[in-house]
Amino acid sequence: MIAIMLQPQWLPQETAQHYLKDLQEEVRFFSDYNELQPVAKDVEILLNTLSPTKEDLQALPNLRWVFSYSAGVDGYPLDYFREHEVALTNTSGIHKTNIAEQVLGAMILFSRNLYQALRQMQERLWQSYPLGELKGQSLLIVGSGAIGREIACKAKAFDLQVLGIRRTKDGEDLANFDAMGTLADLPELLGQADYVVNVLPLTKATRGLFDESAFNAMKPSAVFLSVGRGETVREADLIRALEEKKIAGAYLDVFEQEPLAPSSPLWGLDRVVLTPHNAGPTPHYHPRAMAMFLDNLRRFRSGEPLLNRVDPGAGY
Repeated sequence: MIAIMLQPQWLPQETAQHYLKDLQEEVRFFSDYNELQPVAKDVEILLNTLSPTKEDLQALPNLRWVFSYSAGVDGYPLDYFREHEVALTNTSGIHKTNIAEQVLGAMILFSRNLYQALRQMQERLWQSYPLGELKGQSLLIVGSGAIGREIACKAKAFDLQVLGIRRTKDGEDLANFDAMGTLADLPELLGQADYVVNVLPLTKATRGLFDESAFNAMKPSAVFLSVGRGETVREADLIRALEEKKIAGAYLDVFEQEPLAPSSPLWGLDRVVLTPHNAGPTPHYHPRAMAMFLDNLRRFRSGEPLLNRVDPGAGY
């Protein structure tokens, strides 16, 4: 049986039914894990929108595959997947187009000083202000997975120099990167970049990676953009760097604690743009995610390797 864990604001039942209507499988819908218990032994596949506990998953004795309806899996008990022969896949890459567009839009906002334009509109002030351009500037992408590679591709259309950080220097397509380093190279590359975009997943190695030392390594003219996971940034250190003008500005879509508290100093800082963790949503999310699920379901049934399989040891 395929069990679908629903959240009305994330995956409504009617949406799931629409995309799975031609599926020749037993599919049942649930709103929480307690509701699932009477049929727990029948569950082989779990399409999941909730963050399960280890106990939730251990209660499903015949579970073989969990499809996370989001890219982030830091809310999952990854040790469960290390200990059991259960596959975990996610929707990594599904947000690459819209997040890349959001990042480039934010970079244009800072480069063309549209932040100042909006402020002067509110003040009804007709006054020229300084402008820059992206051509020839240096962009460091920290986290060069599917989203990072899409950002690099779009950045090349603006004639940017593109640097990257990833676990290893070789591997998948690096066509749009001028140079690639690992986390060991981060301090050196931070000092070269005019724009630094954080696209990192949350793992033991990345938690709090952007701290005081990272911001101190950046140019005073650099702009920091964060669209990965909020807990990869030490917010207090970022606030201090902005207040002391150690960096020139920031665009933030993710935060250590969400929703961001009304008392956070970030709301009132100059040259800071905040969005409520919505760089990822797109009207195309459901068809893309369901296409991923159905492709992997075909692979699962035919014994082929699953796409986007999460490495529980690495955390993504």
